[in-house]
Amino acid sequence: MIGFGDLAAIDRVVVVQEQGRHGTELWLAVSAIVERSKILQCFLGAKTRSETAPADLVKAMRESAGVLFGSLETNFAAWSSPREPLEAPCMACEPTVSLEHSRLNRKRLHQMFAFGVIELEPVFLSILSQPTFDELKRLAKLPEEKFEYKEDLWVRTVYEFASAYHKAVIGRDHIVQALVPLFRGRAHTFLTENRDASADQVEANIESLCKTFERDRPYLLESWQGRK
Repeated sequence: MIGFGDLAAIDRVVVVQEQGRHGTELWLAVSAIVERSKILQCFLGAKTRSETAPADLVKAMRESAGVLFGSLETNFAAWSSPREPLEAPCMACEPTVSLEHSRLNRKRLHQMFAFGVIELEPVFLSILSQPTFDELKRLAKLPEEKFEYKEDLWVRTVYEFASAYHKAVIGRDHIVQALVPLFRGRAHTFLTENRDASADQVEANIESLCKTFERDRPYLLESWQGRK
C-alpha cells in the first residue's frame, strides 16, 4: 500500500526528473530514509545494465553524486541536526561483494587522477579549500606505488564538493564532472587496498568508509555554512 509519505517521495522524484535529472532509484531510497519509513536490505543479485544505464563515468556521476548533492540541499533539516539512527535489517541477505577479478586498469586510473588535478586546478580552487587541494596536488606528484587516497581525505573532498554544489560556486554540472578524476584516484586506492581481500574484508572496509562519512558530518555542516 502506498502512503502519503510514499506519494511525497514520488512527487519529489517527478520534480527532479522534470528538471532533467536522473537517478530515480537513489532518490526513492533517500526519500524513504528522510521520511523515516520502515526499510530493510535484501540481496537481489548482480544488477544488469539496462539500455538507459549511464554509458560513461560522467553520466554515472550525475546520477549518483549529482542526485546525492541535490538531496542534501532538499533535505537539509534531516541531516543537519542529530537524529536517531534508522535501522535497516537484512532479509535473506547473501554476500553482496563480488570477488571477480577487476578489469579496471589501476595504472590508468592513477594517471587520469594526476592529469585531472593538474588540468583542473582553477576549477578545484573554486570548489575545494586550500589545504584539501594542496594535499591532492601532493598526491598527484607521487609515483603509483606510493599513491594512497585515504578515506578521510576522500570524505573531506566529497563534503567540500557537496558544499560547493549547494553554493553553486560554478555551474553545478561542472562541479559534478570535476569530481570524476578524483573518484578515479579514490577507486585506485580502493582496488589496491582490497586486491587480496575476502568478501567480508571488503564489506568491513566499505563500512569503515561509511562510518568516516558519519563521523565527519560536522565538517560538512561547517563547510556548508562557511566560505568553503
